[in-house]
Amino acid sequence: MTLPPDSASAGCSKDARGQGPSETAVIASEGHPPPAGSGGCPERPRITKDQRDALYDVILSRLIAIDDLWRAIDAEEFEKAERLGREYTDLLLLILNDLGWGSDGEALELTMPVEDLRRVFGLFHERAARAFPIEQAEEAEVREAREENQLVLDACKEVFTTLDVQAMRA
Repeated sequence: MTLPPDSASAGCSKDARGQGPSETAVIASEGHPPPAGSGGCPERPRITKDQRDALYDVILSRLIAIDDLWRAIDAEEFEKAERLGREYTDLLLLILNDLGWGSDGEALELTMPVEDLRRVFGLFHERAARAFPIEQAEEAEVREAREENQLVLDACKEVFTTLDVQAMRA
């Protein structure tokens, strides 16, 4: 489906680069045109500035491991390479098409194709949901260690205070 020249951006939200959605973003999922009366622009998901910045940080953290892709190729683990290649492609496209570069962005409307958004946000959800219980356990361990350290500091203070008092009496 080819859109008239102005319909891809007329009245549609702009992405992080100040550009309107691409033709694929304007066309609703599964190749159907946008609903009648929508002005040619389907409703797109929006994220806040804080959500955008958190996603950006998660993406950069994940891209640090991009060498895993080369290792998979070198080891001829092509199924793994395919999965990693798709993941890194989706993450980079999200930055390039919507989030923009830099760690201080703005609230925005996501313009990537629906199937790509579902795939990349499914990955975000899976990883965050998997990390949450681990982080809770780590927080509990840190809290316990902090409480233990405080007890040790309190004991040290009491011992030194007692020793200082005894030294002053002598």
